[in-house]
Amino acid sequence: MPDEKKLNRVELPQQPEIKESFGAIRSPEQAKETGGESAVRKDAEQPAAVITGELPTNPAASIIAAGQTAVETREREKQIEKILEIDLAEAYRSMTPEKQLEFRTVGERTAKEINRLLSEARVQAKKIIELIIEWLKIIPGVSRFFIEQEAKIKADEIMKMHGQK
Repeated sequence: MPDEKKLNRVELPQQPEIKESFGAIRSPEQAKETGGESAVRKDAEQPAAVITGELPTNPAASIIAAGQTAVETREREKQIEKILEIDLAEAYRSMTPEKQLEFRTVGERTAKEINRLLSEARVQAKKIIELIIEWLKIIPGVSRFFIEQEAKIKADEIMKMHGQK
C-alpha cells in the first residue's frame, strides 16, 4: 500500500533555474545565495567595448540609447519648428482659421521631414529650402521673392543648429 500513496501523490518536478536570454544581472549577494560568484555578469561594466569600438552586448543599453535618440529627435524637431515660425506671427494672424490649420499642419509635417533629412548622413540644404518654400506658399498674398528669401534664411538657421551638435 505505501506504493499506492506514492502514486496518488503528485510531485511537482523541480523547476530549473530560469536564465533570461538577456542575462539577468544579479548583485554579488544574490550570486552567493544561488551558487557563487560565477552567476554575476562580468560584462555589466564594459570599458573594453568602449575602447575597442565594439557595440555593447547588453540589450538594455540599446533600449536606453534608442529612447535617448527619440528624445533628442523630438527636441530637434521642436527647435526646427521654432526656427520656422520666426517672423511669421503677423502673417499667421492674418489668415483665416482654415488657412491657419492648414499652415500649422503642413508646417509640422515640414519640420518632421526636415528633421528626417538632418538625420541622414549627407544633409541636403537644397531639399530643406524646397520644403520650406512649399510650406511658405500657403501664406496668401506673399511675393515669391519674400518666400525664397525667408526659406533660405530659415534653412541657414536650421543648418547652423544642426552643426552645433
